[in-house]
Parts: sequence; structure tokens; C-alpha cells
Amino acid sequence: MTPRTFKWKVSGLKTKKILRDVAEGTVPDEIIHRPKAGFGAPYRKWLRYDLNEMWNELTSESALRRRGWFDPYGVKEIRRLSQTGNLDLYMLQWAILTIEPWARQFIDKNPADFGDQQFSVKIQRDSSVARAPSTTLRTGSSE
Repeated sequence: MTPRTFKWKVSGLKTKKILRDVAEGTVPDEIIHRPKAGFGAPYRKWLRYDLNEMWNELTSESALRRRGWFDPYGVKEIRRLSQTGNLDLYMLQWAILTIEPWARQFIDKNPADFGDQQFSVKIQRDSSVARAPSTTLRTGSSE
């Protein structure tokens, strides 16, 4: 981010300055100037009730050993402690659950392939590291 673009995005402690300026007069002031609010996904409910089948598939002992990132016993214990109500480890479970589909798309496959939609940029890989092509793509001026 250049100093020029930074001043459009931040003014004092307020972020999204240019967006707030454009919305002024159209969007009510209480909306424009309200504090930032996060989006709370109901991941506890999903993990406890709705995603059991997905959890079992993606965190099976064989799947975890194949990827090699997590100790299968530890993941099983995290699940047990959350399900029994002894500890709230649902956020950790959510991270474990979502990293496997991410890894399948962005490590195991070419991240430029999204179903029917194809992109012209392909990722070159060696046996262990995904690297971007050596050519540099420029999207604007270099100021």
C-alpha cells in the first residue's frame, strides 16, 4: 500500500475512509460510523450436529496420517473433549476441519483450477513447493 492509497483507506483511527465518504448522505450516519462487527458463524452447532460425516471423513486416522500435519490421537481427544462438554475446543476443530479441503485445493491440485472455470495462469511446482510462474504480472503503475 502506498502512502497515497493509505490516506484513502485510513483517517486517524477510522478505516475504509473512501467507502465511508462515498456513503455519506446515502447511508444513515449510525451505519457509517458504527463500530466494526464480526460475523459469527455457528461452527459449534455445525461441528456438534451437522458436520459429523464430514468430520469423520476428513479426520479419520488414515486421512490424518496421509497428510502428516496432525497427531490422530490428539485430534480424536480434541473432538472428545468438545463433544463431552469438558472443553470448548470447537474453534480448533473448525481449523482442523477446514485445512484439509484447503490443502486438497491449493496444495494437492493446481489452485487455478476451479471446476468449469479455467484461468490462464498455472502454478509451476517442484516435488515439494508450489511456486508462482517466473514471469511478473503487473496490474497498475509502479508508483
